Amino acid sequence: MERRDATTAGRSGASRVLVFAVDDVFFSLQLDWVEAVCPRAAVALREVKVAGRPQRFFVYRGEPAFPVELRTVFDVPSGGRRVERGAYLIVRSGSYLLALQIDACVGVQEIDLSSTVPIPSKLVGDGGVPVGHLVEAGEEILVVLDPHRLAGGVARDHLALALRAAKEFQEREQAIEELWTAICSAPSVSDVRKYARLCRRNGHGKMARAARVILKHMTDCTAETVSANGGGGGAADQMLIGTLVRFACARRTGEIAIEAGGADVGRVVLASGQVLAASCGGATGRDALVRLLALPETRPHIIEGSSETGCEVIADSAIAFLIDALASGAGERRFRRGE
Repeated sequence: MERRDATTAGRSGASRVLVFAVDDVFFSLQLDWVEAVCPRAAVALREVKVAGRPQRFFVYRGEPAFPVELRTVFDVPSGGRRVERGAYLIVRSGSYLLALQIDACVGVQEIDLSSTVPIPSKLVGDGGVPVGHLVEAGEEILVVLDPHRLAGGVARDHLALALRAAKEFQEREQAIEELWTAICSAPSVSDVRKYARLCRRNGHGKMARAARVILKHMTDCTAETVSANGGGGGAADQMLIGTLVRFACARRTGEIAIEAGGADVGRVVLASGQVLAASCGGATGRDALVRLLALPETRPHIIEGSSETGCEVIADSAIAFLIDALASGAGERRFRRGE
């Protein structure tokens, strides 16, 4: 639910509130304080470390929003159970966006505070300050929350650090996207190194690990040291990766037939360092390369200068193609120490 402009009703003291449920308690917020209601499944949670503790957040319209569990705010025991709420209700509290974890929205209701006497709530936040008041609404008692009191002094100090960490996380995400665009266009050792470092810092473990594997071979690869057989990869399960990286960096053309367990299992065709085709069993393209790189031991056989004419290029940047394929196959094969 996107934010809706809301004004007070005609008579003094009347206002529209959004009513929502958390466990068996009904809460409400004035409608003009509500930014949005996001289903839990539609939210991509991120995580940063703040003072050594993990802090989750997600991005709403370019701004970090921090999940808040009302039971935790009010120090109400949860009985030791892990609660998975159905949605996040986003409200602004000063300089911060808070995402209240709620079970469900009940609806919009009008409350006339001129005829309904509010009662201070016993639910208090940091410093013992009530975060709202109680009102009678039909047969129900509503807790009308004040979003500006949801985060007290100690919590705001934490949020200030969390906001800075979340913004730095977003800046790194933007840098990761820009570096990936560069790697897909004209890969360089410095870009792959920065990409691996930023991916590791932002928790993209598979991509960081895959980039480091490729980086190891890129740093050893120069046009003067490329041998005709593409060898020098070290451990047996590094030979295919090393050969492909050398072909890409030296912009070589050739067909690489891959043997595993004494049998031919697939092939990769490159032209001027671009990947023209890959096959493994019944798979082709990226899926075939993922399978080939997941094999524990492979032996490449090179037919130098051989390529397919009229074949569509499946990857302009073999380096980016390899990083993506390695990351996709990381769940099938653990990288060995030293890769």
